Amino acid sequence: MFDRGEDAGEAMRRSIGVRFAEMLECGRSLGTETDDERLHALRLSGKRLRYAVERFQAALPELAAAEERLAQLTSALGDVHDCALLLEAARECGAGSTLRARIAADRERSLLRARGLWLDAFADTGAFWPLIRVTGFGRVAR
Repeated sequence: MFDRGEDAGEAMRRSIGVRFAEMLECGRSLGTETDDERLHALRLSGKRLRYAVERFQAALPELAAAEERLAQLTSALGDVHDCALLLEAARECGAGSTLRARIAADRERSLLRARGLWLDAFADTGAFWPLIRVTGFGRVAR
């Protein structure tokens, strides 16, 4: 995990930075994306970032708000994924249009919640700003 000459603090920042960059790449299209596979990839990258932040929480307590927001975001994206799978199963088993519409509406609500959490995390005092500072990233485009 460590490069020669890299201290533990640098290694932690690099580890978190790699995961954050991965999530940012996956999240670039969250504002307009409706493809369930891409949204699931964002969820998985968010979970990997959250696990990295959790691993170093004792040394980087300023990331507690980012960790909480990652948990909320991945939960909302998990709800989107669950609804997508449920909707597919409902179609396959011939469920009625009322049930399918209800599932689709739940998926849309979860997606809107995820988008709101994402945008709020990058607001001027949002939960991801300590993460941006720790990783050395500049201001990230919304």
